[in-house]
Amino acid sequence: MSSMTSLSSMSTNAVTYQPPWRRIRFVGIAGPSGSGKTSVAQSIVKSLNQPNVVILSLDSFYKPLTPEQRQQALQNNYDFDKPESIDWDLLYEKLVEIKAGRKVEIPVYSFIEHNRLNETITVYGASIIIVEGIFALFNENIRSLFDVSIFLDTDPDVCLSRRLSRDITYRGRDILGVLQQYSRFVKPSYDTYVRTQAKYTDIIVPRGRDNKTALNMVYNYIIRTLSHQSSGHMRNLSTLQAMAPTINDITLNIIELRKTPELEAIKTILLDKSTDSDSVQFYLSRIGSMLMSLMSDCLAFEETEVTLHSGSKWTGLKLAKQICGVSILRSGGTLEAALLRQYTDVRMGKILVQIHGETGEPSLKFYKFPHGIAAMDVVLMAAALRDEANVLMALQVLVDFGVPQESIILVVYVSLVESIKTLSLVFPKITIVTAFVEPSAERCFSMLDIEGVYFGC
Repeated sequence: MSSMTSLSSMSTNAVTYQPPWRRIRFVGIAGPSGSGKTSVAQSIVKSLNQPNVVILSLDSFYKPLTPEQRQQALQNNYDFDKPESIDWDLLYEKLVEIKAGRKVEIPVYSFIEHNRLNETITVYGASIIIVEGIFALFNENIRSLFDVSIFLDTDPDVCLSRRLSRDITYRGRDILGVLQQYSRFVKPSYDTYVRTQAKYTDIIVPRGRDNKTALNMVYNYIIRTLSHQSSGHMRNLSTLQAMAPTINDITLNIIELRKTPELEAIKTILLDKSTDSDSVQFYLSRIGSMLMSLMSDCLAFEETEVTLHSGSKWTGLKLAKQICGVSILRSGGTLEAALLRQYTDVRMGKILVQIHGETGEPSLKFYKFPHGIAAMDVVLMAAALRDEANVLMALQVLVDFGVPQESIILVVYVSLVESIKTLSLVFPKITIVTAFVEPSAERCFSMLDIEGVYFGC
């Protein structure tokens, strides 16, 4: 299989799907305190205008202080401007996890409290990570992860004026304390540690954030990187489709509604161009209820004993695990009401995946899951399984959050044979519950725009 350049075997029946964030690019930005590192990083994000570019500040990885050290810091007597103040092991661990496509919790450091807070920031689904800090290029292990390294060479007087403004306005310092700390720690650190990083950089930017020409070079590099990722992702999808098995060789569990005269009549009504929107919604809701009832047969149950009104005992069944419904916005919204009618105590989650109009690449825009989703049975809802890119991404997100494939049930109205085949190659252990399995989109095109008809737009 020479075509499998970025698809590796997971087992004899499955290969890995590589979503865009599995090919993350790291950009490191170093420079003296006040050189404009944060401003440059924010400018890069703004120029790209994409949600999948994330800034990580080295400040988040300052080591927690002891009570004595914290007291020194409150008196401006603690040296933060030395490499030993950074938790390099934790930073490296988090960057490696991000590079592997995992969900990562980044610590939050308070310069007012001079300590880490209990809260964290979740990083997941990024394609570009910008790491900025005065020592961003100092550690060899961290430096080895960067695809491009930038050093901002800014005049010391400019740096001092910016530091005064920042520390007084945002960090609750007084001007005397800032000047003392600068002369005792910041300036000596620049001479000893910071400026030596320039020899490790790909681009040295004189005048820092004010050098628009050099910064445009950085923007163009990142834009080319994202473009390369998009084309690479679509090649991977094409490879998957070419490798997909025949429908008779599919191993995943496909459960289709039993063909009855009632179901055929409903399908006829839905395909009829003259059917009004109210009738469409009514009959889609009817099919949704059928699908959720069929889906229930796929869930695990266990014995339980209850007390009857008469006081005697009864041994029956209950769900073995909590159910979580996750809808792919907005198509999955057409099935949410049916799931809630079936299980009133179901937990709900959302995934928003957008497909780029030109490249066809899926992009993760939003996700929200209930706590402990990895231990639940997950019902993933979409209107149709026609363009497997968005469903593949949604499934990969759930797997990345620790949900076993065996615990995922994909519920859709319509499934195309080719999409089922592709899905079976990557996630062979999921279950698909569907009303109609169609050989091609042309045969049943109007049903494949279910969300548009359902929501009237």
